[in-house]
Amino acid sequence: MNTNYYQNKINSLDEEIVELERKIAAESQIEATKNKRISTIQASINKNTSLSMYNLKMRQIERETKEIINAQKKRADFQKKLADKRRERTKYSVELQKAQNRESQKMLQTQRIMKEQYEQRVRELTTTLQTSTLSHNVQHNLYDQ
Repeated sequence: MNTNYYQNKINSLDEEIVELERKIAAESQIEATKNKRISTIQASINKNTSLSMYNLKMRQIERETKEIINAQKKRADFQKKLADKRRERTKYSVELQKAQNRESQKMLQTQRIMKEQYEQRVRELTTTLQTSTLSHNVQHNLYDQ
């Protein structure tokens, strides 16, 4: 695979990671809000609270506690997905580095071949030039005699 493929996968995973982190933060915020609500409800219970009001407040606390548990479950699920995405991102980062190294090696090989061909062509031209110059000098000397 080429480097663009791996880079695109990494970019996509980065977006997914950001989204999962946002969801985790949202569930943490829900949990904090529900805990604050429970504290408020508990603080409103005093010795003058009627039995029916007490039962109502306890049901409210129970509902808030269930919502906290749901938020914790969602957060745990998001955290597992986040860990998986980070592992996958690391895998693609390693593959990207390997692909970049392969491309660099190919480029170096191509440059080396081009240099060798260039040097070979210079040698050929030099030989041709020397032969031509020698031939010209020999002919010139023959005419001078």
